[in-house]
This record gives sequence, structure tokens and C-alpha cells, in this order.
Amino acid sequence: MPRKKLPPKLILKNQRTGNRYWYIRYEHRESATGCCENDITGAQRKLEVFLNELRRREKASAPITEIYLADVLTKYAQDKYSLVHAPDRMISRIERLNDFFGSLPMQGGATGDRCREFVQGRGQVAARRELEILQAAINYWLKETGQQKGSFSIWMPPNPRPREDYFKRDEAARMLWTIYRAREKQEGLNTSRKTQLHLARFFLIGLYTGTRSGAILKLRWSQSIDSGWLDLEQGTMYREGTKDIRNKKRQPPIKLPPKLLAHLKRWNEIDQNPYGYVVNFGGMPVKSVKTAWNTSKRKANIPEAYTPHTLRHTRATWMMQRGVPLWEAASSLGMTVQQLEKTYGHHSPDFQMAAANAY
Repeated sequence: MPRKKLPPKLILKNQRTGNRYWYIRYEHRESATGCCENDITGAQRKLEVFLNELRRREKASAPITEIYLADVLTKYAQDKYSLVHAPDRMISRIERLNDFFGSLPMQGGATGDRCREFVQGRGQVAARRELEILQAAINYWLKETGQQKGSFSIWMPPNPRPREDYFKRDEAARMLWTIYRAREKQEGLNTSRKTQLHLARFFLIGLYTGTRSGAILKLRWSQSIDSGWLDLEQGTMYREGTKDIRNKKRQPPIKLPPKLLAHLKRWNEIDQNPYGYVVNFGGMPVKSVKTAWNTSKRKANIPEAYTPHTLRHTRATWMMQRGVPLWEAASSLGMTVQQLEKTYGHHSPDFQMAAANAY
């Protein structure tokens, strides 16, 4: 009968110099900690690191039937955290997945029935995004541990139809007018202090460039390594920092429209902060415009379905309506020509013109 493995432990060993140092002994091997006899705390920390690495290796080599989805999601979160643009959003989604799926085994845990139950509690759009993360986490684990070739698929709800909401020109004018008219109230009376100038900047940048909300809120006045920035002399917006991590969401530079450039130069003179954020509230960065957006939307009688992302749809739709060449519009928005044509191509004045006129 094979002997049971003993756990790793700390031992003291004499050195030729006469000093004694702590070593970690495990399976007839000894690893130096670099800690002298008096540094027991440091040696214990090294032992804890060794144990964590040992547990990680044991999980990775364990049979697939002994792996739980909590382990899979944890590894995915740890390894991908620094590689995504919105790590906090990813973590919140993984936490929801872990609450629902974490106690289930990787093999046979994420069944179709279980996934459909998850969708009922979350809604189709949100649940699909999160189930995509679960599937990616499982495939990442299998690839890293080499336990299975090919990809693993779980049941997912169908992709929703692309939303076609966009601001009509009168709606955009009404929304912007409402934003500029917003005033601070004191004792029930309006003061002269404007409260939504940050939303006005956000709205105009989104309307004129179609840039995603997160990139607009991170935009700075001068060159940055981790966020987008503006070159007002060249009239160019860089949507990514010089050392930003690239992901599947394309964020190419864009030539600024003359009307927007005029606004930006005026705002820059007002701020007088070359290292500050373009969209700011009292000089401080703005994390979200959701509250201000919903308030102005309600006052301006804008359809409830319109969200900040509607500005991107609007930019794409308006360019198609104006007959901007597909390749140029796609480059400006950071889409492929195929994506643009599939979602917005029917707004073009030339859409199926030859087919319609073929008698």
C-alpha cells in the first residue's frame, strides 16, 4: 500500500557560514525560502505561497469530474482581470455567475435547463452576456490544463435583434436644449447654476463621433497612456491610450467634425486643465451619466428606450442617411463594413436602388 503524502512543512538547515535558514520540505525535495532563523514570519508567508501554488496545480491536474465552476470562474477572473477594458464590470458578472453556477461541477453542471433557469432570472440580453463569459471561462480552463481539445458550448438564448432606435434631428435638438436649461434648485426655486454641462459635453461628443460611452467618459485633454485623448491642433480624437490593451471592440482615431472641434476648443479654454477629463463635473471625472440622462430624457419627452448608446446608433444612421461611403463610415465608428451594412445599410439612400429600379 503506497504511503500517504505528507504536507509541505518548514525545516531549519545549517549553512556553512554557521547560520540557519528555513527550507520547505515536500516529497523528499527541499526548497530554499531565503529566510534566516529569526524570520519565521517571512518563512510562513513563503510556505503559504507554496501551498497556494500546490493547490492550484492539483486542481489543474484533477479529473474534469472533480472541477467545480467556482474554480473555473475564479481562475478566469484572476488571469483576465488586467487584460480587459472594464474589469469591474467583468467581475460583477462573474460574481452573478458564481452565485448561480459556482457549486455545480464543470462537467454536466451548466445544462440547458439550468441555463434557461438563469435566463429567466436575468433577462435575455444580460443573461446572454454573462453566459458567454461562463463559456469562455470553461474553454479557458480546458485550454490551460490541456484536458480537452476543441471548444465547449453551453446553451444560450438567441441574439436579440439589433436595436434601431436613433435620435431624429428634432429629438436631438430637444434633448440638448433640455440639458442646457437644467438649473440647480434651492428652496424650490431655480438658480443660475447649470447642473448638466457635463451631460451636454457627453451628448455632443457621442452625437458627432459615435464613440462608446466608456471611452467618452475617460477622454482627456492631453495624451494619455490608459485612456483616450484629444489633439486639438490636428483635430483628432484618439479613443485609446498609447498603452491601452486592445480588445475586440475597435477604437480607432477619428477626425473631429468642425462643429464639435469648435465646442471642444471652447471647453478646453474654460477648463484650463491640460491633464483633466473632457467630461467632468466641477473638475472631477464622471463615472456615469445615467441619472442625468434619464432626468433630461423624461423632461424632453424622449422615448424611454433611448440610452446613451443610442448616440452611437444615431451617428451611424445619420451617416448612412447622408450617403457617407460605407468604408469611411465604418472606419469612423470602429466597425467592419459588414457590421455597418447589416445593421444600418437600409438607411442609405442608395439601399437596393438598382434592385428596385430593375423592371
